[in-house]
Amino acid sequence: MWHHIAVTLNESPQGVYQSIFLDGKLNATRPPSFAATVPCATINPLRICDRLAGAIDDVRVSHGIRYSGNFSRPRQIEADADTEVLLRFDDAEVRDEGPYDRLVEVEGQPTRTTRDLSL
Repeated sequence: MWHHIAVTLNESPQGVYQSIFLDGKLNATRPPSFAATVPCATINPLRICDRLAGAIDDVRVSHGIRYSGNFSRPRQIEADADTEVLLRFDDAEVRDEGPYDRLVEVEGQPTRTTRDLSL
């Protein structure tokens, strides 16, 4: 079963807060002191939870805060005016379908699955 995970990074005078949403519901908010020592997501370079045990289908990076409260989980992620990068992991290579068509490099040992993990 797929889950929708969203991480927002919100800058404040105290530092960067992380909010983590699971299937549209706020799951955790991490204060700057925690976020600085154990980051779940970083932008430059883009890193997504290196302790993640699971499969990734799509990744979207947006400018601005996309979610500030609970939301309806989208069935498909699409690019829009706030999209910086939209990565699709559907084919043999990762591609950016965002407006800037950025070069994508994948580190580590990613593996692909043909299992049906539909919602």
